[in-house]
Amino acid sequence: MPTITIGFLGDVVGRPGRAAAVHAARVLRAPIEQGGYACDAIIANAENAAHGRGLHLDGYRELRGAGLDAITLGDHWSDKPMIFGLLENPNEPISMPVNATPSGSTDVPSAKPFVTIDVTPKDAPTQHVTLCAFTVLCRSFMNRPGEDPFAAIDETMTRIIGAHPNALVFLETHGEATAEKAGLAWHAARTHPGRIIAISGTHTHVQTNDARLLEHAGHAAGFLTDAGMCGSWDGVTGFTVESSIKSLQRTQGARLQIDDDGAPRACGVVFEIDTASRSALSARAVQVPCE
Repeated sequence: MPTITIGFLGDVVGRPGRAAAVHAARVLRAPIEQGGYACDAIIANAENAAHGRGLHLDGYRELRGAGLDAITLGDHWSDKPMIFGLLENPNEPISMPVNATPSGSTDVPSAKPFVTIDVTPKDAPTQHVTLCAFTVLCRSFMNRPGEDPFAAIDETMTRIIGAHPNALVFLETHGEATAEKAGLAWHAARTHPGRIIAISGTHTHVQTNDARLLEHAGHAAGFLTDAGMCGSWDGVTGFTVESSIKSLQRTQGARLQIDDDGAPRACGVVFEIDTASRSALSARAVQVPCE
């Protein structure tokens, strides 16, 4: 039974988040007997990697150099226009949300809607599995809501199937509301069984405790409502306590500041996938302290 293990890391927040993600990549990739998770592919959301807003080129190179196979983005995808060239480059495994609403001059019409990873199962080294990943923005309570995420999932799946008929697909739902992320996950599992095999939410920076399998039509998709974040564990969602409180109190001139002094930790989820039955075997929330 050929299997692959997919690791996904939640929102990378600033320098501490990048450090945590770099460390976690080694742990996720390490063999189980060495305390790792034996991941065959690792994906991370890096929309907050540049000082909490957007992703810069150095951050992208740092994360890719650490062994991350693909990078996704959320509602802050356009905060650093310097990465637009990466989004347009088919050879760079980074993608923006498929249903993002362009803001002003930040439209990237030629950006690829999904990334593709060639994965080799550990127990079948002569086989190759095509894994595609894409992100949809949610709408509830979002400052930058996306266009209809349900329709966006179906439209993107049509494009993926046209380009890679046998691909397995990882879906990221980027949003505030847990109910919306769960609803999107069930829609994906029911509408695309045997194709969308893993689903994780992001955006809140808080890891949920509901990792499970969504079963439909003889297939199962692994699901976690929110993967959490990679960042300082001592602040407030990766930012300093002081700046967070001032922001919540709506203090004039308050700006969130990255908590550079806290202990970094990476949060995410690990999925084990049976490639023969095209189903998830397990979904497990993970946390990796940065030693």
